[in-house]
Amino acid sequence: MTISFIKDYLKHRITAKNRHGLHSPFVYRLLDEVIYDFRATPVYDEIEDKKSRLLPNSRRRGNTRKVDQLLYRLARHFQPHNVVEIGTGMGISKRYLSKAAPSAQLISLEHDGSLRHATAKLGTVDFAFINYYSPADLFNCFELLLPKMGPDSLLVICNIYGSPLAKQNWQHVKQHYSVTATVDLFWLQLVFFREGMAKEHFKLKF
Repeated sequence: MTISFIKDYLKHRITAKNRHGLHSPFVYRLLDEVIYDFRATPVYDEIEDKKSRLLPNSRRRGNTRKVDQLLYRLARHFQPHNVVEIGTGMGISKRYLSKAAPSAQLISLEHDGSLRHATAKLGTVDFAFINYYSPADLFNCFELLLPKMGPDSLLVICNIYGSPLAKQNWQHVKQHYSVTATVDLFWLQLVFFREGMAKEHFKLKF
């Protein structure tokens, strides 16, 4: 963990909002019903127990588990039909997504190199998760996914504070004309393309 990362984290904690002061009904409802729904769910223990049996020597940081559980809640809330995950890691995120949206077609890719081919036969990508990437590839992943994203699609990005280049590319994503709202939770970033929604960027505590 670098000094720059720690500074970014502290800055986020100081400047980020919670429910109070939110003027977007859509984001307020999302925060209240999904992001801040920290209730225990049997699925969480089921997946983590299975992970412990399959990968007994692996260690999971608390924020990683927190992120995966939010992924589950987001997918459960939006119930996507087509899901794309870039960066499979230990496969834990995929398990959470599969449990949340069991009827969805889920495509998991190790990197963005095969993204165009993998999504060619899909219609709209309703839910995309960019989980691991080299900082230079973030905007490339975004541009490859963009033609498949519809007005109700959600793009979730992880690790934008990992490097200066990743943060720079995140700014390019936010400024893109197709993006109508973003939610920066520090550990995760949510990108929306909703029609009729005024362009806004939210920085929220998580």
